[in-house]
Amino acid sequence: FTVDTIKPFVYIYLPENISYSTTDLNLNYTVTDTNLDTTWYQYNGTNTTLSTNITFTALDNQQSILILWSNDTLGNLNQTTVIFTVDTIKPFVYIYLPENISYSTTDLNLNYTATDINLDTTWYQYNDTNTTLSSNTTFTALDNQQSTLILWSNDSADNIVSWTVTFTVDTSLPILTLLPPTPDNNTHINKNYAFINWSLAELNPDTTILDWNGTDETMSQSYSNRTGLTDGIYTYYVWVNDTAGNSIQTETRTLTIDTLSPEIEFIQPTPNNDSYISENYTFINWSVIELYRDTTLLNWNGTIYNISQDYLNLTDLDEGIYRYHVWVNDTAGNENQTETNTLTIDVSSPEILIESPLNKSYNYSILYFNLTATDMFRPVDKCIYSLDSSENITLLNDTETHFYIQTISIDDGNHTVIFYCNDTLGNLNFTTEHFIVDTAPPEITIVSPKNKYYNTSSIWFNITVFDTVTSVDKCSYSLDNRPDLSMLNDSESNYYYLNSSMTKGDHNITFYCNDSVGNLNSIKESFKVDLTPPVIQVISPNKFEYNIGDVWFKFNVSEPESSVALCSYSLDGADYIDLTSQSPNYYSKLLYDLFEGTHNVTYYCENTVGFSSTTTAYFNITIASVTIRLVGSGFLPDVNTQDNYIASDLPQETVTGLVHANGDFKEVSSNNGMSLRNSIGSITYLVYTKGTTDNIEDRTEYIRSDEFEKIPNPSFGFPITKRYKIYVGLEYSTIDLNGKDSLSEGFYELNFKNTGVKGESLTIEIER
Repeated sequence: FTVDTIKPFVYIYLPENISYSTTDLNLNYTVTDTNLDTTWYQYNGTNTTLSTNITFTALDNQQSILILWSNDTLGNLNQTTVIFTVDTIKPFVYIYLPENISYSTTDLNLNYTATDINLDTTWYQYNDTNTTLSSNTTFTALDNQQSTLILWSNDSADNIVSWTVTFTVDTSLPILTLLPPTPDNNTHINKNYAFINWSLAELNPDTTILDWNGTDETMSQSYSNRTGLTDGIYTYYVWVNDTAGNSIQTETRTLTIDTLSPEIEFIQPTPNNDSYISENYTFINWSVIELYRDTTLLNWNGTIYNISQDYLNLTDLDEGIYRYHVWVNDTAGNENQTETNTLTIDVSSPEILIESPLNKSYNYSILYFNLTATDMFRPVDKCIYSLDSSENITLLNDTETHFYIQTISIDDGNHTVIFYCNDTLGNLNFTTEHFIVDTAPPEITIVSPKNKYYNTSSIWFNITVFDTVTSVDKCSYSLDNRPDLSMLNDSESNYYYLNSSMTKGDHNITFYCNDSVGNLNSIKESFKVDLTPPVIQVISPNKFEYNIGDVWFKFNVSEPESSVALCSYSLDGADYIDLTSQSPNYYSKLLYDLFEGTHNVTYYCENTVGFSSTTTAYFNITIASVTIRLVGSGFLPDVNTQDNYIASDLPQETVTGLVHANGDFKEVSSNNGMSLRNSIGSITYLVYTKGTTDNIEDRTEYIRSDEFEKIPNPSFGFPITKRYKIYVGLEYSTIDLNGKDSLSEGFYELNFKNTGVKGESLTIEIER
C-alpha cells in the first residue's frame, strides 16, 4: 500500500497581483505531486478543471480573486490565491494653457487636468523632451516658431491617453523703417506736398496706422501721399503691431512747409552805391524778414563770408574798388539777394625811404638827414622829422619826392629819428630809424700783468675794455715794443692772451683797443720776471734704513735772487707743516715714534717773489724688534730657548744674563757676547747679581706665570720662598760716572759692558 501525506505543490505565475487593461488574461501555473490527480481553478463562483495553461475572461473594471486547487489520488489537497484588478478605462486629460494661439513671450503656463480612478503618471512631451508633472507648471517655449506640446497620462493598468496643443511664440518686434523720399526729421521744403514711405518686415502683421499731425489713419499700403498742404509745421509717425501683440512705431518727425522767399535789403550805415571813403574799414548792414532763415552770405569782392548776424564790420582793407551784395536762403531752399553795390577806398599814405641816417654807428657828430617820399594816388604835401622826441622840424626838398636837411652837432649816444610825410588828402605816414654817434675811444683797464715781479715764464695778459656807446671791435698788445699781436676774448669786455715764453728781466707791454666805429685807445704797463727758485740741500734723512723710530729732518736752502719767505715739510703726503729756521737758511725738526715701514718727506721752500721748489727724501724704518746685547769676554753662555733666557756664570760667584718677561720673544744668541731679541714693548730682565745660572732658571717659572713681581721681595740673588726677611745686597762703595748722555723719548741700541775691577771699583761701560 502507499502512504502519501504530502500535498501537491501549486503556484500561479499569471495573473499577478496587479492591474490589467484587458479582460483577456492568461492563467499560467505549475502543479507537481507524485500521485497528482486533478487541478482546477475557481473564479467568479465557477470551478474549471485544468490540464494545462489557459486564457480566461476576467471581470471588467473591478478587483477579482482567482483560486487554483490541486489534489492527489490519496486525497491530499492544496490551493493558492491571486488577487488582481482589470481596468480598461483610459484617464481623462485636457490642456487649458497654452492655447492654439500666438504668444509674445517664451515663458508660458502649462495648465491641465488629468483624472482616473487608478491614475498613475502624467507628463508632457515638448521639444523632444518628456517632463513628469505633478501639478500645473511653467515652461520655456521655443522662440519665433510654431510648437506642439503633447500631454500624456496613464493609470496603473497602463491605459494611456494624450492631448495635443499647437501654438506659436513670436517675441520679435516688427521691423518698421521710414524710407526715401520720406522727408528727414526737421526738414523744411518749399512745396505744398510730401510723400511718406515706409517698409515693414513682419511674418504676422496685424494693423498699420499713420499718425499725421495727431490724426490716426489705418493704412493698407506702405506709403501715403500728402497733398494740398499749407505753410506750417507738421508732425507724423507710423505705428504697426503683429498678431502676437508686438508693436513698434517710427520716430516722430517734424516737417515744415515753407513756400515764401526771404525779404532782404541794405540799411544804414551801409555806404551808398558808388561811394568813396578815406578809411580802411566799412560797416555793411542789412535787414532780413524770414521765419526759417538758413544761410546768409556776403559776397565781398568775390570773397564769401558766412554771416550769423545782419552786419559785418570789414577792417584793414586795402586801397581799391570793392563790389558786394548779400544773399540769403531759408531752410526750405527759398532764396533772395540785395543789389550789388560799389565802394572805393583810398587810404594810401606816402611811402618813405630813408637815405640817411641809416641803422649804424657814426664816429662824427654832424649828419645829413635825407629821404625819398612817394604816393600812389596823390602828391606828397610835406615831410618833417623829430630827433629823440624833440620838436618837429620841416625838411627841405629839391624835387617833388626828395627831402633833406643838415643837422647841428649830435651828442654821443643812441638816437632815434622819426620822419613824417603826408599827401594832399591828409593821409599820413611815418618811419623810424635808430643810429649811434660815437666819437670816444674805449676805456682800457689792465688786469694782468701788474707792475711787480713774476716767477713764471707763463703770464696771462688780461684787460677789461668798456665802450660807453658802441661795442669793442678788437684788442691787441705789443710786448717790449715788438709788433702788435691780437688778443682773444671770452666776453664783450674781457680780452686775454697767455704768453708762455717770458724771459727773465724787465719788460713793458702796451695794449691797444678800438670800437666798432674805429675809435682807438692804448695803455702801457711795466713788470719784471724772476725765474730762479730756491735751492734745497737735504742733510737728513741721509740714509735709507733706520732701526729706530726717531728721525731728524734737516736741510739747507739757498736763494740767489731774493730771500726765503717760508719753508715747510710734508711726511708721507700729509699736509705741509711750517718750519722755523735754526740759523739763516738752515731748518731742522726731530720726529719721534715713526712707524715701521717706508716713508718719504718732502721739503718745500718759497722765496719772496712766490717762486717755490720742493725735494723729496725716502727712508725705511725697521724697528719691529729690539736686541739687547751683553758684550764682554769670558762668558760661558747658557742658552735656554724653552725658558727664553741666556745667562753666564762670572767670577766672584756672580751671574749675569737676559731674561724675557713678556711680549713677543724672538730669539737668544751667544754670538759676539750674549743677546736677546724680542718685539717692541716687551719686558726683559737684565740680571747681574750674586748667584749662578740656576738662580735664573729657578725664577723663570714665576716669570712665565706673571707672579714674579707680585712676590713681596722678588730677587734673582736671594731665595724668594722666604717672606719678610732682611737681605743684604751687593754694595759698591763708589760709582764712577765717566761722561754723560741724555736720551729723549724713543728707541735706542745700548751696550752694557763689564770691564772688570779697576782699583777698588767695578767698572761698567754703557755704549750707545
